[in-house]
Amino acid sequence: MMAEETSSGRWKITLMTAILTALVGLLFVAMARGEEGPARLDRKVRVMERVLHEVLVQSTHVRTGMGDTTGIVLDDYGAVFFFRGELGGEIEHAPDMALLLRTIEETEEDDRPEHGEAAPGAAGRRGKSLAELKKEVEARRAGELAALRGELVDTLIDYGPTLGELGDDRWVVVAGVLDGGFFSDFEGGREVRLVLKARIRDLRQVAAGALTRQAMAAKVLVTEQ
Repeated sequence: MMAEETSSGRWKITLMTAILTALVGLLFVAMARGEEGPARLDRKVRVMERVLHEVLVQSTHVRTGMGDTTGIVLDDYGAVFFFRGELGGEIEHAPDMALLLRTIEETEEDDRPEHGEAAPGAAGRRGKSLAELKKEVEARRAGELAALRGELVDTLIDYGPTLGELGDDRWVVVAGVLDGGFFSDFEGGREVRLVLKARIRDLRQVAAGALTRQAMAAKVLVTEQ
């Protein structure tokens, strides 16, 4: 008897939970229908803005802070999300890069004229020239930039389709200004302006399963300056 009452109680709880869930769902639907298109789009832009900020905060390839990410809607164009950060994230704390930096500094010190041409440099102690060491840094920088670019493409593909109020020909754009960060003192460590853009039409096809993520990634237009 006790088992039957327990089973009945659980069933009632399950039923009530289902009913409450349905009512809450209906409430949200009613609210959404009563919300005008521009206001609904603005709300979704704010959501994607927070998502992009969180992606950047969690990334190990860039360092950014509060207020460094914002999104706006441009009439007859689409939604544009801006961010600012430092390339490399926490890379300066990586032991291998710290050693590389110290070696380059010592090599540049030893290469100064007052040390004489025959002075043994730090690069010689590592068996690498200063040019080779700097090439390592440049390769690491390019890798960090490529990894960040991949994270931003994924964000566009995952969350761009949620901006359904935009027309098919409109764009979803992520534009960032990246300080050189750890790489600022090296050749090629200049500020980078990174822009990624995708058509809403294409993003919707991914959400509908008509286009693969790989194919969509190839459609994302990327410019770096």
